[in-house]
Amino acid sequence: MPEAAREQALRRLPKEIHEEYFAAEFGAQVKDPDAFAAEGSVLSMDSDDNEEMALLAEAEIELDAGELHHSGGPIDQQDMDEGDLNAMENESEAGDHELPMFEPEPFEDWVEEAGSEEAQEELAVQPKKRPASQKASAKSKAKGRAAQKKPAARKPRPNELCPDMPSKPCTFSTTRFGTAARIHPERGEKHCMFCSVEAFEKAYASDRPKVVPTLRKLPEEDRLKALTNIENWQGPEMAQEMKSKVAKAKATPKPKEEWKQLLEVRKPLKAPMEEEEQIEYEQAVRKDRQRARRKVMCPEHKGKHGTRKQEEKEIAEVRARFGEIADLATNDCGLPAPQDPTARMLEAWRKQGSWVMCNKCHSLQPQNLEPMDLKRVKKATMTPKKCTACRHEEYVPALEDVPPVLRNLAPEVLQALRLLDINTGPAVRADYGYRVHMSMISFAWAKKRKAKRQIVDSEEEDDEGSTETSNESSRPSPDIQQSKMGRIKRGFIRKVLSPVIGYGTDYELLHFVYDLSMWTTVGTKKNIARQFEVPLRVVLAGCPWAPQYWHIRHLAVIDMQRQCGNATLFRTRAPYETTFPYHEWVMHEQRVAGRARMHLAGAETLHQAHVLLELDKAFIAGARGKTARADRTWKDHLLGPAKDKDVQTVISRVTRLEFQDGKRKKATRTYHGRGTTHSHSLDFLQNIKDIGLESKISAHVPNKERHPLLHGLVMDSQLDRTSSKIPIRKQKSKFDEKTQKVLLKHTSKDHERHVRAYFPQTMEVTKCHEDIQQPDGNGAVLRYVATYSLKFSDSMDKEWLNEQASDYSVARRILFSYHPLEPEMWLTLAQERFPQVDYKGSLVEFFVPLPDTENKPKLLKNYEDATWRSDDMPFIQFLRKSNQAGEIMRHIKEKHFQYAAKMVEQAMIDAEVPPKEAAKQSTDLIKHYKRQLKADASLGTLAEFVEGEWDVWLPEVEEYANSYKPQAEKLVAASMYSMLNDRYFGQWLVLHKPFREVEDLTKAFAGVAAQVPPHYRYFAMALHVRAQRSLVWSCLNGEVDLDGMVEADSSCEEWEDEQAEQPKISLTASQKKFREAMKEPMQRALKVANATSDDEIEELTVEAQNSNKMLFANGGPGTGKTFVLHDQIKRWEARGARALFVVPTGQLAAEMKPQHPNIDVDTYHGGLFFHKDLSEALGVMTQYDLIILDEVSMLTAEQFERVIAMWAAADKLPCILLAGDFWQMPVVDKNARRCDESPSWRSNVRTITFREQVRCKDPELQKTLSLLRTAIPGKRELKKILRGHRAWTSHAPEAWDILCLLRNQPRTTIVTCTRKASGLVNELAIQVLFEDRHKKPLGEIPMDFDTNPDNYLADGSLKKGKLHPKMTQVYQGERLFLTKNLDKENGFVNGMSAIVHDYDPRSQCLSVITKMGKMLAVHFYTEEVQGHGNVTCFPVRLGYATTIQKIQGATVPHITLWLDRPGCRAAAYVALSRVERAAHYLIAGKVRPAHFAPAQ
Repeated sequence: MPEAAREQALRRLPKEIHEEYFAAEFGAQVKDPDAFAAEGSVLSMDSDDNEEMALLAEAEIELDAGELHHSGGPIDQQDMDEGDLNAMENESEAGDHELPMFEPEPFEDWVEEAGSEEAQEELAVQPKKRPASQKASAKSKAKGRAAQKKPAARKPRPNELCPDMPSKPCTFSTTRFGTAARIHPERGEKHCMFCSVEAFEKAYASDRPKVVPTLRKLPEEDRLKALTNIENWQGPEMAQEMKSKVAKAKATPKPKEEWKQLLEVRKPLKAPMEEEEQIEYEQAVRKDRQRARRKVMCPEHKGKHGTRKQEEKEIAEVRARFGEIADLATNDCGLPAPQDPTARMLEAWRKQGSWVMCNKCHSLQPQNLEPMDLKRVKKATMTPKKCTACRHEEYVPALEDVPPVLRNLAPEVLQALRLLDINTGPAVRADYGYRVHMSMISFAWAKKRKAKRQIVDSEEEDDEGSTETSNESSRPSPDIQQSKMGRIKRGFIRKVLSPVIGYGTDYELLHFVYDLSMWTTVGTKKNIARQFEVPLRVVLAGCPWAPQYWHIRHLAVIDMQRQCGNATLFRTRAPYETTFPYHEWVMHEQRVAGRARMHLAGAETLHQAHVLLELDKAFIAGARGKTARADRTWKDHLLGPAKDKDVQTVISRVTRLEFQDGKRKKATRTYHGRGTTHSHSLDFLQNIKDIGLESKISAHVPNKERHPLLHGLVMDSQLDRTSSKIPIRKQKSKFDEKTQKVLLKHTSKDHERHVRAYFPQTMEVTKCHEDIQQPDGNGAVLRYVATYSLKFSDSMDKEWLNEQASDYSVARRILFSYHPLEPEMWLTLAQERFPQVDYKGSLVEFFVPLPDTENKPKLLKNYEDATWRSDDMPFIQFLRKSNQAGEIMRHIKEKHFQYAAKMVEQAMIDAEVPPKEAAKQSTDLIKHYKRQLKADASLGTLAEFVEGEWDVWLPEVEEYANSYKPQAEKLVAASMYSMLNDRYFGQWLVLHKPFREVEDLTKAFAGVAAQVPPHYRYFAMALHVRAQRSLVWSCLNGEVDLDGMVEADSSCEEWEDEQAEQPKISLTASQKKFREAMKEPMQRALKVANATSDDEIEELTVEAQNSNKMLFANGGPGTGKTFVLHDQIKRWEARGARALFVVPTGQLAAEMKPQHPNIDVDTYHGGLFFHKDLSEALGVMTQYDLIILDEVSMLTAEQFERVIAMWAAADKLPCILLAGDFWQMPVVDKNARRCDESPSWRSNVRTITFREQVRCKDPELQKTLSLLRTAIPGKRELKKILRGHRAWTSHAPEAWDILCLLRNQPRTTIVTCTRKASGLVNELAIQVLFEDRHKKPLGEIPMDFDTNPDNYLADGSLKKGKLHPKMTQVYQGERLFLTKNLDKENGFVNGMSAIVHDYDPRSQCLSVITKMGKMLAVHFYTEEVQGHGNVTCFPVRLGYATTIQKIQGATVPHITLWLDRPGCRAAAYVALSRVERAAHYLIAGKVRPAHFAPAQ
């Protein structure tokens, strides 16, 4: 045996065996074997050294062969690996804390004499390298390995099993649970130690007892049986002793001291915490630990406020019940280690193995979860070759890069040194959660501040020397100058994980980087979209905050379902920071920064996301790494097959990270809506029976005495507030082969508690809420896969990503309107490392072309040019099987190699070759072919090679690829039109109908397409769905005359005879949807009105209360909202419905009244009694069947709550229709909330969006309105809007400007933002139209006090004291507006326009003619203004100019907009949407982009 390998093997032995071997080999002269080893050669500990691993494997073979002995006989390593009952386990106190496998002694202990203290510190971080001479010797020995005689074969495994005792079968195997244990007859064993009292006494009396270690390995049920046998043989005291030893025994590895040394490199820049801050931090940590302890281990103490002594007593009780707490730091969660050995190793990975540190740049990097992590904890360091920062030469900041003068500064000093003041908006933190991004960051030049004197005092007194030091220290180091800084997001995350602590603790820095990243992304994408004429939402498909990103992933999941079938499991996991086990570096940064849990969002979120993804991907689903190494291939994953099964169980899976925003469910728990990351996963499984899910999933509260930790976790996090949705079952969990589901044990008590299903193993690891659901063809799982729920508000896609707006405006809109919490901000920046959607395989995304497309995409060309595919392979299957170049994807080629190996192996077995030898030779044969193929590309195909070697027929790889069934190795996210669009069926043809050239499809169906209308062309070609198929066949058979076909609303029911004779009008898709939605509630309301029995009324009332919702027609101006309202009012009025139509202003009410003379039309206040007490208005709605509220954007949340209360008083029987656009003028009261911000809005209102433009017949105007609706125009866009549409260009108009305007546009309506501006225009109009023309006035009257600017302060509020009307001369033909609602029947309403006909000074009567053609007499009107007394005046004002609020909802022939002040929200949008064409508007005054602010 090579000497070096012998030494390395010896170090793997337990200490006592190590000492015995040295004493026998070298005598008593060697007292310290470690010191002896230090003098000899030292092998490298680098596990990547293949030569050394070969030598070590050879040494282990010699150990297994029994070459080394100790006093107890040969060491049978095979027995130890198998976990047999006769395995030699160390039961010492130290052994209770060690791994169940041997590890070398700590490296620091046997290099004490290797050099100086500096050398030892370096060795503590970097692995020691082997001397060159010794390495060469080892290489020569390895080369001669083939010439040496092979070591003795491994001892045969014992095949004898323990015979069953009478009526008690043996089930005490520790490797194959539930089967008989192995015994050694050659040692005189007849039974295992738990089936025979003699065997037990012999084992217990041996020098190295093995009873407790074996009991520890047994499952719970078998362990109880064994303890029962021990109690029967030796009495209860012995059984209790064994039970207590098993409870105390821990397989948790020793915490590695390596991390403590490494984390000393990570240091902060800021000054250490002061005493008060330290006390505050310690109190926060104490509260966190108390919260975790009381949630899980002692819920009876929740809500109690005790003293320190009481708390210590509480901790002592917990330790007595649960044992020692598995903490690695003072700010750990304070919970015990899991009982399950696998769960203990997983927790050790989370706390110490999930991250590593580069031993060169000292940056932290996440580490994948691998099978070996269930056996040992990984090294804490990594080499520069594996470090991504070192490999790509990226800059990683170090403490030395910061000038000494800028270190250890207090926060107020740093604030004084800033040149800029930073504003991140109001500091809003979610309840029990993280901070919310409320506004875009802004900067301002800081005022002059005097820095603290300690900065100057820290410098040396010598000015010259001090200057040199400062200049030198401020100069960037060569490493910084030469390294790559990287992209914004990647570089920032690199700094957060660097040795310098502080990048991840500063919220302002996070806010700045997030805004900067979003700003640059939107700006870049916007320019790309404009350059290539692509929608902005499509260009943003790679951004996780954009709806298109999630839409594409949704399409990918749909394709995964089509390839794999329905998902088997739907899993949810929601961490809770107080109990979630953090890595040592996270807790270290919390201690240094003085942050409690949930106050260091960066480190906590990155660690949580990493652990959630790795658990789902590796431990649960067993995803294989990129390499084919056996030690990285999962075999014992949770959803893998049982140990005696060799089948594939996991077909595919997908994990989606989301954030608890509290918007979808009722927030009844403190954790909901706080912004924490949580995961949803779908598992697509096969061979489900072989998984043994019945033993891995539980929906039962575990025993409190046997599983105290798991019991506490389940009681805290698994009790749902409504229902578990699991049927009651008292028996054990069982797999039902018929339904392919697990029938879970779920007692009636569990059902009452609403216990959700969970994995016991992972529950002990994550210590958080889990939920596992099994699909039944519908429900949550199918909805998750088959429907797309917008992650964000649909405002992102419809309003924020405005195609017409500038990049500045779009970015500003998103940053001001989108409010993510800190975890989402962090994962957006860390998207490259921690994607929010993770799935098996690759993804290809594209928009499916039409059959007659001219510009063929590359993927379509690849399909047409591919020679390996068969003629019957559709395009969709080709995409799933090919790579970007159109060739067969690598995965299918590897599958072909595996298939060839199996075929050769079977041929060898048929030729009587032993199975193991056949498997090895077949694998070697395929490897040999691969090597030859690399050396000689002209080598024949694999099929020819195999046929030549073994005469085995094998399909060529092309044939194999054509017949291969994909299993989600590649997902196709095919974007298509809506199914209501005829082009959808053309895309379906391209995807599913095979062709050689896409033109073949149109040629093949040319005759069919010519016989149907154009809007049925592709549908006729596809014949894909049944809808309207009869019409298509009628066309094809010539039964329908195409010239006589028109688009009509065929489903519209007939009205009365006089309405039925009128031609039907084609409604848009949105209008039809709105009409159909109100049909059922209207029919119910009419049934109640005509009901003849109380039972029928009661039944309909209950039905209405459970199902009725208000219908909201949401859309921009001109989309047909008002039209469909008028249309449905006439329809249902003809059927006897009682209707009420309310609008915000009297002017609108007056315009609506002539259209519906037989229904009640009024204002909000008049029709719904907003001016009265709610108790007086509750019964208003009971007299109506249909109630319409138009322009609800003017409705406040408080008013909407009144409407809800009145509707409830009417038993929700009336059908209520809402219409409006929240991008128009907001509510008048600036302090009031909009109605859609009311808590009652979501639960009571169903929104139907209107998108089709009906009124606007001018594309130029429509483009302008689309821009102004949601965005501020840039300078370029503003020039386009103003070009050819200018009135006066000065700040304020003069008489000449008004005269020219009224000459050219006599019918124009001038609108302004303020009353003052409209008053000025009115005065100038009177001057140029009457005074300058020397017309005689009819008299002078006091007009409404609202028109007198002297009554108002600068901020627009009324002055204190008496109010005075505006004395104004009146002329015949002068325009006026009425200002009061005095006679609604005849049109005397607020806002009604009129012309002066006459004025009688004696009777003080003013005669006017309204635009409705009615003559009205206007007299003095006295109004009491609260706080100002009575005001007497004529209720009129001049009508040449008005404010924008007054014309909302109206349609005018021409409009002139004067934006007299910037920032008037939605002013331009509302004003320009009042006309039908771009030629009908003018814009006056000096304007800039700030004048065109949208409503939100």
